[in-house]
Amino acid sequence: MPRIGVANKREYEPLVFGALVLLITLAGFWPTFYGAPASQGNDLLHMLHGVSATAWIVLFLAQSWFTGYTNRRLHQWLGWSSVAVAVILIPSSFDMVHVMFAQALSPLFLVLGFIDLTTLPLFLGLYIAALVYRRRPQVHWRLMASTLVVGVLPAAARFFLHFMPHSFHSLGDALLPSYVLVYAILLLMILLDWRKGRLLWPFPFTLIYYAVIQLTMVAGGHSIWFLHLARGLVLLQAPD
Repeated sequence: MPRIGVANKREYEPLVFGALVLLITLAGFWPTFYGAPASQGNDLLHMLHGVSATAWIVLFLAQSWFTGYTNRRLHQWLGWSSVAVAVILIPSSFDMVHVMFAQALSPLFLVLGFIDLTTLPLFLGLYIAALVYRRRPQVHWRLMASTLVVGVLPAAARFFLHFMPHSFHSLGDALLPSYVLVYAILLLMILLDWRKGRLLWPFPFTLIYYAVIQLTMVAGGHSIWFLHLARGLVLLQAPD
């Protein structure tokens, strides 16, 4: 029987990837969440969403660390605990879209809502696939890493908006460099895989999915059907 805590071969790409996403998330949401958690805008719903999103990244980092040890029971426990986090994270993400639409159905908010509502299926699909492929570690960690990418776009947009206000005046202005950052991260991971001769599908799939969202976000967000959907979401969750 393997001994608990004995070091095994560890890949450092997942750790570096998770640390990079965590840094981007902390930097992007520092002015509005991490640096002022008790501010007026952070009600219980925002707190649940922020804490669960942070826990998702921390869980990925913890699992990546313990992958290098023979404590499989702890690794598996951390993995299945992600289900509890996902149960909070996914509905709270949906509620964030409702909160935004309840403020105003402006052209910008419709585009941002379109991005959010089309990345939620991506997140859920990648997570389910990660559970299915949990016995194939190389595919599994790339699928879990790809779920983290979903949070990079909103975090990066807020980073550019808050820390480069002279160049970016709204979240809409910050979308392009944020997409570029997402593409750069995914392309770097694809390049690293390709150089090692083991190019697997999760990162290319996520890259293509994001490219499709970027190409369709304006037309989709400003379409009549999406406007009706947004109005329906507001009415559906409106208090009696």
